[in-house]
Amino acid sequence: MTLVALSASYGAGGSVSSEDFQRATGEVLVAQAQTGDGVILGRGAVALLRDRADVLHVPLHGPVEARVRQAMQLDRSLDVDRAERTLRQFDRTHAAYLQQLYDVDIGECELYHLVLDSTAIELDTCADVIGAGGAIADRSRCGFYERPSVDDPLAQDEARRTMSL
Repeated sequence: MTLVALSASYGAGGSVSSEDFQRATGEVLVAQAQTGDGVILGRGAVALLRDRADVLHVPLHGPVEARVRQAMQLDRSLDVDRAERTLRQFDRTHAAYLQQLYDVDIGECELYHLVLDSTAIELDTCADVIGAGGAIADRSRCGFYERPSVDDPLAQDEARRTMSL
């Protein structure tokens, strides 16, 4: 379904409600995932496709300061203030989008198979790692485990030990 079909298929009088948008986006993302080809950036794909074993979920992260420098290298028209403001707004908007439409916290580690710091690793290398990771996207083959309950005293102790390192 294309965006043009979205406005024709959903909503009355050309208006699209958030529910219509979410439903149409979901249809498009699932259809794309079923092809087995491509990279889907954003649009709630991490939430919509989280139960699919054939989809690899990889967020690109990095310290804000490093992301600001990287953004300025990629877009020479940005100054420090504008780059930082834009990145922080993007981060807030992305988190709110997932929370509001899919009731998902963007920081939930179990949403992701792999997390890359794209400010410390060259972007081409990140692309290579992601491409190689696609071969092991089946969670049952890569040792994906159930997240322990936050009420579990052993999990709490482990979290405290990890945080103190």
